[in-house]
Amino acid sequence: MNTPAEPTRLSESRLFELQEAFYHREGMSAWNETPLHATSSSFVSEAYAEVALAFLLDSRIDLREPVWFLELGAGPACFTHRFLTELTRKMSAFSALRDLKIQYMMSDFSPTMREAWTTNAFLRPWVDRGILQFEIFRPDSTPPPDRQLVNPVFVIANYVFDTLRQDAFRAEAGELFEVRVHVTNKVGTTSDQFSDLEVHEVIRPIQARGYYDEPAWNEILEHYQKVYSSAVFLIPIGALEVTRRLRSWAKGGMALMILDKGHFDLAANEGVNLIEHSIHGSISFGVNFDAVHRYLATCGGQTFCGDPSAKDLFASLSVMVPGSPPLERTGYVFAESLRRKDPFDALLSLERMLPPWLDPKDPDWIPVCLAGLRTLSYDPYAFERCAEGLERLTMERLTVEPFLWPALAVTLERVARNLDRTNTVAPAFLLRISFAIGAFDLCVAIADQCFAKREDTPWVLGLVARSHLALGQRDRALAALKKYRELEPQNEWAVAELNRVRLEVLLRKKG
Repeated sequence: MNTPAEPTRLSESRLFELQEAFYHREGMSAWNETPLHATSSSFVSEAYAEVALAFLLDSRIDLREPVWFLELGAGPACFTHRFLTELTRKMSAFSALRDLKIQYMMSDFSPTMREAWTTNAFLRPWVDRGILQFEIFRPDSTPPPDRQLVNPVFVIANYVFDTLRQDAFRAEAGELFEVRVHVTNKVGTTSDQFSDLEVHEVIRPIQARGYYDEPAWNEILEHYQKVYSSAVFLIPIGALEVTRRLRSWAKGGMALMILDKGHFDLAANEGVNLIEHSIHGSISFGVNFDAVHRYLATCGGQTFCGDPSAKDLFASLSVMVPGSPPLERTGYVFAESLRRKDPFDALLSLERMLPPWLDPKDPDWIPVCLAGLRTLSYDPYAFERCAEGLERLTMERLTVEPFLWPALAVTLERVARNLDRTNTVAPAFLLRISFAIGAFDLCVAIADQCFAKREDTPWVLGLVARSHLALGQRDRALAALKKYRELEPQNEWAVAELNRVRLEVLLRKKG
């Protein structure tokens, strides 16, 4: 690995070149290591839809033109399908929005991502409706695709800014220093994997004035030089540059929704001596939300903030719309949906609802589980946490308590609606439980949605055949049984049922 002879700014180091190479190389498999659920769960998607709905109702919209939504770094596309499902459903309840057309642009810098989106069956309905389109561009260095933008644009940046370029500084007793870095391999390693690299830091004194070409960024530096007694802090220049470019692109103004790891409280940096980062396949640096908000304020932005004491994920909504009326509804909904409810802790919330002392054999376990899933907007990952217990109880006890079947069937249907291609565990549980409680239509629908390649899962054909038989759909049952027999020729049930159904079909035709 070649390393520069002299230390460089953090933003100019090879770390960000390697970051880009990682996502180009790994494509969708990058998210086997990179976190995704916290910003794409059903609960988060629904909360975003509520905020977007409030923004649309608060804004002065020209109904003759569409409102554009731009998702930056859409990556695995888990968020998009759920968000659009919730937003369009909510919009239909308001007469002022029923005639409004929305356009949603998923974007990423990697063509590999776009190729994966085009084959995503969960996104296809939105493409066919003319709502969804895919674009490739670099938000921090190239302008977004040209569009006629009359109305405000709603921009979504989930887990994006923490991967963009940042600069590091140290403030010490009124003095300001630039933190430069030198990236080398650990002893005995030669790869470019982040886990094999070491970042060496050196500092040198600088003047804030004139450091950046953008005066507003230098003012932020000067502010930190004054307020910190001893701290290492980051300036998220990638995020600031994205914001600058988007402002010039969105002629009708924009709302910028950010959800990322980082902090808002300046005290978080006091006493910090080294640049903090995380490695999860890629590398990421916490976002300095205070710097982002200070820059947006110089642009006339109105910002709503999440919990300032948040330690893991921080949310904010900044609105920059010329002549915008007070966004009272938007601010209220943001506070309710993204601050008070804390949707980013969804899985932990379910674990609190299902504590260890609540035995799955307890009669209250299933009602508590269903209530928890309803509270968490029927999130598939949350469902996986309790699916094994639900399946076991379905087999053992629900035949005695059929009054729970309707509520369970609704839960299964809603969870299935929120599935995406990353959910590999939930579909099998959904299929088996829906069959066990006699929800045969749902069983067939889940099989069609999630198990297109049934050659790999012959047991699915067995449940599908049984479901068609229970529904009186003999022709469909016959087709499933034939395929099942081909895959498992020694299965006695399949042979017997195939012969029986064939005889019934023959007698029906003669009759």
